[in-house]
Amino acid sequence: MMDLDGFKAVNDTHGHTVGDDLLHSVFNHLAKNMRTTDFLARYGGDELTLIMRDSGVDAARTVTQKIVDLISHYTFTIPGSNEKIDLGISAGIAAYPIHSRNAGDLLRAADSALYHAKKHHRGSFSVAQQPTGPLGAVTITRASE
Repeated sequence: MMDLDGFKAVNDTHGHTVGDDLLHSVFNHLAKNMRTTDFLARYGGDELTLIMRDSGVDAARTVTQKIVDLISHYTFTIPGSNEKIDLGISAGIAAYPIHSRNAGDLLRAADSALYHAKKHHRGSFSVAQQPTGPLGAVTITRASE
């Protein structure tokens, strides 16, 4: 799961139309750089979800780092203006069946990892660790750990 850093400020400053244009532009930019077997979707607000088939945590780490780097070098130009917006993205990784065996808990694990990344170091990603407690309990590690 991914979330654009500073997106609320774009909406607040430039309006929802520019925010929607920015999301569409980012989505297309990411889609051009994905495998044809991957599935990218808008989850809500400025959150995107990438589903990678037949990939484990190591592959997800590699792809997520590429996405973080790709977006950190991407500049969005506001339509009808010369104003440019530099972007950042934070992400959380969870993998089936390591972190959960059902979609809802898997999304919650990825969302918790995303929240951790945004709280501790925007423009990075975190990986949910295998649950050690009750079903659905998740611990988080930062990508640099």
